[in-house]
Amino acid sequence: MRVFIWQTVRCAAPAKGLSQRELAERMQTTQKMVDYYERRSPNPTLYVMQKIAAALEVSVTELLGEDAVNVRAARKSGPTSKMQKEFDEVARLPRRQQDKIVEVVSALMTQYEQSRQ
Repeated sequence: MRVFIWQTVRCAAPAKGLSQRELAERMQTTQKMVDYYERRSPNPTLYVMQKIAAALEVSVTELLGEDAVNVRAARKSGPTSKMQKEFDEVARLPRRQQDKIVEVVSALMTQYEQSRQ
C-alpha cells in the first residue's frame, strides 16, 4: 500500500480555504518548496508531514488517512518499544519543543543515511 500525502493535501488545503501560497506561509516555507513537495516528493519526511499537518490543523495520522493507520495497527504486536514510549512522551510536549526534537532526529537520520552511501 502506498500513501500519497499530496493527494490528501490537494483536497484538504482548498477545503480549508488555503491556496498553495497560504499553505506555504503556514508551513513557514516558500510556495516553490510546496510545489516541489507536491510534484517530486511522494514520500515526505516526518518533519515535512508535521509541518503540513500543523498548517492544515490536522494530525499526521489524519493526513496519512485511515488506511495507513490500519496498516500500522495490523503490524503492531507485542509490548510497546522504548522508542515508541519516548515518542509518545514527545507528543505531549509543546509544539516548539516537538519541532526542536524533530530537527535533531531528522539531522541524525540524515547523518545515518549519508554514512550508508
